[in-house]
Amino acid sequence: MSKTKTYYTNEVEKTVDTITDNYVMNVIDYANAKEKLEEVNNLELVLEKHNIDDHLYFAKEDYDAKMKSKYYNPYMTGEGIWLKH
Repeated sequence: MSKTKTYYTNEVEKTVDTITDNYVMNVIDYANAKEKLEEVNNLELVLEKHNIDDHLYFAKEDYDAKMKSKYYNPYMTGEGIWLKH
């Protein structure tokens, strides 16, 4: 990949990551995040426009799963499966 393409790909990735992070942390809502992503120049280097909905959905799902696992330990509540050694 040429240096120019690499540069623009990195810039688009940073912009998409910033918008996605703001969405998953509830700084902006879904409609606003989708609108901002659609306005990103050269978005196709990183993400196809028809996949924006899926990208936001799975990013939110992953973030929620990470937060849930961070604060939820099934072994402390007795709901987990204890492993025998």
